[in-house]
Amino acid sequence: MGIMTVLPLPPAMAAESVNLTDEQLCLRVREGDPSAFAWLWLRHRRSTYHCAAQYTRGCASDTEDAVADAMLAMLQALRSGGGPDRNVAAYLHVSVRRAAARRSKQRDREEPVPEVCDKPVYDEDTMSAAFEWSMAAEAIDSLPDPWQSALRLSLVEELPASQIAGRLGISPASASSLLYRAKEALRAAFLRRHALATSPRCAAMLDRMVHAMRGRATNRYGPIIHRHLAQCTGCVGNYQYLQQVNKSLPSRHAA
Repeated sequence: MGIMTVLPLPPAMAAESVNLTDEQLCLRVREGDPSAFAWLWLRHRRSTYHCAAQYTRGCASDTEDAVADAMLAMLQALRSGGGPDRNVAAYLHVSVRRAAARRSKQRDREEPVPEVCDKPVYDEDTMSAAFEWSMAAEAIDSLPDPWQSALRLSLVEELPASQIAGRLGISPASASSLLYRAKEALRAAFLRRHALATSPRCAAMLDRMVHAMRGRATNRYGPIIHRHLAQCTGCVGNYQYLQQVNKSLPSRHAA
């Protein structure tokens, strides 16, 4: 059963929820505010799916079930006055591991049948293919049209820079430069979409984290980032997760 069929989101969530911390949102859930839990779901869904897929042997249906179990368990705990206060991500990851372990034991007891699992959602780099493709599409859509055109010609039509130059009416050297910048912009935009901020200040800091991780203004942003992390526990998890995702991406100097 998909998480969205278990936990339908309200059509409109309170606008002020975007600026609330996880601790404030958890308090609102305990007070009976459904939109607060919907915002917690939106904020943590990606990292929760990624965590679940690591413990479900790449089985899409088991991943869905583990995430649904973890989210519903947290909702029930919060409504009963328990559950997490600040570190919602860590709470969900522990719950997901437990749910995945239960599901794994259940599968071990079942009689083996051919193709018992769905198509794996994780590829060889342990990244969730379905969610990665979705975020990649979002990242591409966020780029300027010239970069999108260059990427389409290179990645979809598999044209070399010399042919891309002819299609775009520019010189081969300009095409190579455009393609290089487009690819790096895509990697940065893709990386940025792996973390959701709790405030405009944190959003700006996440942008700086991505720039620093991708080798841009590292010396300038490094001290600012570390000062922020010392004061904002919510961004610590995002920073660590972004580091993990960045390791799976080609370096900035890759073609």
